[in-house]
Amino acid sequence: MRIRRKVAALWRDKAKASSSPLVILSPFITGALCRSLVKGKANVKIFTRFDVGLFASGGSSLDELEKLLKDGHQLFQVNDLHAKVVMDESFVTIGSQNLTKRGRLLNKELTAAFDDSAVSNFVRECISPWLEEAKPITSEMISLMRSSVGNASALHRAFRAACKKGEETFLTGAEALMKGKEELEPTDVQSERIRQLQVIRGQISARMIPLTRSQSTLACRVVKPRIETHSPYLSASGGSFTKWHIGDRSVELDQGNRYLCVLETGDIGWVRVASGRITKISRGVTTDDGLLSIDRALSLELSGEMKDLRKLPPGANLACFVWRSNVKICTIPVSFSLTGCSVLDPLVHNSRQLRLGSGNKSQGEIIDWVLSDKSRMRALIMKEILGPFKFHQRLLGENADSFFGKPGSYCFASVAEIKGSPIFLVRFSSGNKRKRRRYTPAGTEA
Repeated sequence: MRIRRKVAALWRDKAKASSSPLVILSPFITGALCRSLVKGKANVKIFTRFDVGLFASGGSSLDELEKLLKDGHQLFQVNDLHAKVVMDESFVTIGSQNLTKRGRLLNKELTAAFDDSAVSNFVRECISPWLEEAKPITSEMISLMRSSVGNASALHRAFRAACKKGEETFLTGAEALMKGKEELEPTDVQSERIRQLQVIRGQISARMIPLTRSQSTLACRVVKPRIETHSPYLSASGGSFTKWHIGDRSVELDQGNRYLCVLETGDIGWVRVASGRITKISRGVTTDDGLLSIDRALSLELSGEMKDLRKLPPGANLACFVWRSNVKICTIPVSFSLTGCSVLDPLVHNSRQLRLGSGNKSQGEIIDWVLSDKSRMRALIMKEILGPFKFHQRLLGENADSFFGKPGSYCFASVAEIKGSPIFLVRFSSGNKRKRRRYTPAGTEA
């Protein structure tokens, strides 16, 4: 038995190698994951839920079910289905993950996998009563469901917006309730933090001006797709985010990589680049193990999230967490100002010395190593900030509308190089700057 937090890759491998009919139970189906498993397979049976509320909420996709039918696969409706099973005669997986985009990329899931025909047969016996009650889903039923959903989708969007507003109210109230149980940051410290962040952002903005940048500037627009489940993105409006000229050199960026992006407001993020669009923007970077020579099992995580900055001394605009596996060793406050960075003394959040296991460097030794040569840490951190890099989860991060401005707003992108690394520089028209400040979600800016 194997336990997987993400199981899509295993499903694809097993489905590709399978010579017996696949049986899939997934209450929700969205995205192309299900089609990728069953492509070219015969006698596939897919069992799912089929009710108005499910499609109105976007939890499942009628378009995907229709594509599966057109590809010749058998679909069945099972009322109240909650189990998630993928199996053939020799393997079976049982767990929490649906065959959806959220299940594959975002949700916290666990799935158990068995390469055992006896287990597969036992699971088949358990689910056989449900499958006997299943009703076929036809193209006529899908058409009828489309008309039945009607304006329920719009009503559900309004419901979600109301829930989001209620959640924000709750979180604000919950923070107030914690007062007295957990010491909140004094008002004067908050004010000083905001003031110093504004100073740093002003420095970043000023240091954008003298940089040698690309010959052309790309007029970009934030676009909200017509399909509700698709995320807003920054469009190159017929141009390309991957092909640039700096001086007499051509600079070509790699699709799918993350590059540092600096807004003229001084905000920073790491954008996922495709030729004609920028899709996701992360506020942090996580390195692979092996970066720090004192202990090759250590990794760094850089974060510009306000929730992390609040735990740092004023004057820092990035938190650098040092991890060993899932144990946080310390936090290094970083002040990044585009062409360089400074490193403050590490913070330790626990009063007792961490036990990192026999043969491993101690927490004290690691902190002493950091303090012994801050220029070394500055160079390491600067290299990671400038990138580029590729996330293992390609759609990790916030949407373009929360970073560049609300859908319909315009900005202008160019590319410069710092220490040989391409970075994006983005400026706004004065009107769009004001719109962007009003639209940016709470918590992403000081």
